[in-house]
Parts: sequence; C-alpha cells; structure tokens
Amino acid sequence: MKKKETINGGAWGKKFDAELNTDVCDRYNNAEITVISKLFIQQGNPSGNARTGTTNDSDGTSHDILRWNASEWNAWKSRFVQVARRSGHGKFWLINNFKWNEFKDKAIDYYPNIWCRLKINLVNSAANAHHSITVFRITKSGKRTFRPDFSLMTNYSTWEQRTVQDSNKKWAKQRASVHEFFHILGVKHVDHGKAHCPSASGGNAEACYGVADADIHSLMGAGMELQAKFADPWRRAAIKLTTKGTVGSADDWKPVKTRHYPRTLSEVTNGAAITSRPNRR
Repeated sequence: MKKKETINGGAWGKKFDAELNTDVCDRYNNAEITVISKLFIQQGNPSGNARTGTTNDSDGTSHDILRWNASEWNAWKSRFVQVARRSGHGKFWLINNFKWNEFKDKAIDYYPNIWCRLKINLVNSAANAHHSITVFRITKSGKRTFRPDFSLMTNYSTWEQRTVQDSNKKWAKQRASVHEFFHILGVKHVDHGKAHCPSASGGNAEACYGVADADIHSLMGAGMELQAKFADPWRRAAIKLTTKGTVGSADDWKPVKTRHYPRTLSEVTNGAAITSRPNRR
C-alpha cells in the first residue's frame, strides 16, 4: 500500500508532502516514509542588471553582493540538494509501538517499524513550491558575518564553516543550508523549550543553539550532528499517515538512529529491540 498526504510542519516549518510505503515490508525490511519537500530557489542579484550591489541579511546588516553566473548558480543548487538530502535521508527509524500493519512472511506475523527517507524537488515557481528561498552571491567579506534564515541564503551557506567553540575550545562546524532546511521541515533549535532558551526570543536566542557541548555540536545547534529528536517531521508524517499516536507523546513512533528490524509478536510483547540482522526462517 502507498499513501500520500500533505503534512503541516508546525509552528516553525512549512508544509511538505509525505508518502508511506508498506509494499516493501518483509521479515527484514520495514515500512518507509519519504518526506518530500518542493522548493523554489531563486537568485538574488544586484538591481538594474548591475554586476555589484548590496543586500541585507536576516538581521538587517548590509553586505556586498555580486551577480550570479549560470555555472556557479547551477552548481550551488545541486550542492544544496546533495548536502541537505545526505544529512536527512535514511538516518532515522521510527519504532512501531502500536502493533500497526501486521503482515505475514512465511506464515509468521511481523510488525514493521518505519524507515525515514527524504526527497527534495526543485520546482520552477513559487506557486508550485512548499517554500521559496532567495540566494545571494556575497563577497568574501561577508562569508562569516552574513546571517541567513530559511528563506535567505548565500553562496557560502552550503560550505561547512566554524561557528562557536564548546567548553573544550573545540570549534563546532556547520553548513547553514542544512540547518535552515531542517527549519523548513519544522525542526526547532536544539534547546528550544528549555529554561535557558527564553520564549520571548521565539527560540532564537544564543542559548537556544545549545549550552551542553553535545547540543552545541548538533545540527539544530551550531554543528552538524544529528539527534534523534530531529526526526520530528517524519514522526508528524507517521502520525497522520498511520492515524496512530500524537506528537505530544514521546513513546509514539519514537525516533532512533540505529536500524531496528521488523519484530514478531513475542518480540513486540517483550519489548525487544532487534538491531542486528536476525536469523529469520
């Protein structure tokens, strides 16, 4: 069975499509949910067909910009899709806590988990997109200082750059384009909702990007490391597509970063986690 729905990305994100596929289920393979984000990415260029100009970043700071050329523009779009997809595709599994989608394989009943997949489609107009992004080609002087957001990026946004230091003076490194893409899907900053992340800041205060070293180095902090909770877009999709669970219940479709194989009824009942390929007969 294949089923497709449009999912609300929550207070932070934009809508996206998601497709559930249970046709792939067998005693070794889980169901799959593919999150599909349709993006319209457009050039930001100097006005009046000029070669140089200025633009403001998301904080209102002015930066020098250059006109895009075709080869650099096409390379940037390709790199954006590549690094964003690589960071999210196939990285999470959602644990089936509902005995959902029981199926038989060689006369034995199994219950699949869900493997999380990602597809990014670039479309040719804002009308056909879930979200639009404008990308400016800035000069090197703004490489470290331009403040992007999920609608405003630069030629350097796909580069891995040093951001902040942790308690051991180790630099976190991040590709801003990937961080912002996860915001497009509705994922909040790593410490959003914690006491040191003031609600008045909208979750954007410096402390919301992580205080503990592990959080500083996380993708939704100032680094690139994935945490299981960043699978929230796939959880939202699973809840709508399976009609099981709620976003507020941490045990419903709990995300993990290790492959969990489909389970038998006894394995589900005993709470077994099958993380090594089992010897199924």
